[in-house]
Amino acid sequence: MSTGCRLLRKVGGAFEGFMREGTLLQTMHFNSILVDPYNLTGTKMINEVQTNFLDFKSVPPKRVSMSVPIILPITAYTKAAIESSGKKAVALVNKFGHTMAILRNPEIYLNRKEEIVSRLFGVIDRGHPYIAHIYDGGDWLLAVRSSCWSVFDTTMAWTSGV
Repeated sequence: MSTGCRLLRKVGGAFEGFMREGTLLQTMHFNSILVDPYNLTGTKMINEVQTNFLDFKSVPPKRVSMSVPIILPITAYTKAAIESSGKKAVALVNKFGHTMAILRNPEIYLNRKEEIVSRLFGVIDRGHPYIAHIYDGGDWLLAVRSSCWSVFDTTMAWTSGV
């Protein structure tokens, strides 16, 4: 398992993966997400399946703390390439072009930058380094559950000489 996946699982706790739209909205508005770890209501996988805003049949019984969105911004070019490929998997590559993982059955949705910034920071100041980082990201978000990853790189190599 790559260091990124290990970190994602440690940070995510009950949540594993890049957040789907419904989970992101819960995180932004409530600083928590609804979960059903024992599948008491048949909604164990609610945060891992594609968001369906028309389905309100059951609600998971437990709320767990989740105040930090775990998201993967992508550009319009990347979105178009994924959608036009007709494939149900995306390669996650590092800055050197090495394939780190295959992300299966991804969900692509609008990156609500202003809403994310205002909910997390309470102010929109493009001069703030974290806020600038959010605004520099792509206009779309890619979501996938981490168990849908096929991880290739299991080591972390430092190119800085550390």
